[in-house]
Amino acid sequence: AKEMTAILLHEFGHWYYNFVDSITFVSYITNKLSLMLKGVSNVAFFYASTLSLASLMFTLSIILGSSSSFLQHKIEYKCDAFAIKYGYGDDLYSAFIKLKNLVSPNEGDKLKPKNIYSIIISHLFQTTHPTFDDRLREIIKSLETLYKSQYSSPIHKKIIAEYYANIRK
Repeated sequence: AKEMTAILLHEFGHWYYNFVDSITFVSYITNKLSLMLKGVSNVAFFYASTLSLASLMFTLSIILGSSSSFLQHKIEYKCDAFAIKYGYGDDLYSAFIKLKNLVSPNEGDKLKPKNIYSIIISHLFQTTHPTFDDRLREIIKSLETLYKSQYSSPIHKKIIAEYYANIRK
């Protein structure tokens, strides 16, 4: 029940920050511009003596899509932070671990190190959500910051550091 509440708080974060309208607008503009650029590049490819215009249009399409993807990832992180702010960070983390295991059961609960492959997949191929590992990593950072501010004694900081170090292994 708490994990479901954490996910619902994440979704309420989209509403609270008015991201639903923003995402719809950005998606609409991105799709229209991508179609326009694709049309121009097709015309340039067939009728121009050089491919430079087509290459330029293709590059602009990639940049536009990657920028949109980057913005959508930031929105997802902010909505995760919304759930964490209301005390459901551990439950959100647990829910994402379960979802990750459903999608790819052989990977287990441990985080993979961030590598160039995850960056390329998540940005260049224009995904709307960050990878599970990237989201889990951000949730851990947010929880560490939150707990260190709430429990500022050296003993608490040591316990928190050891706890999150074990999660990362």
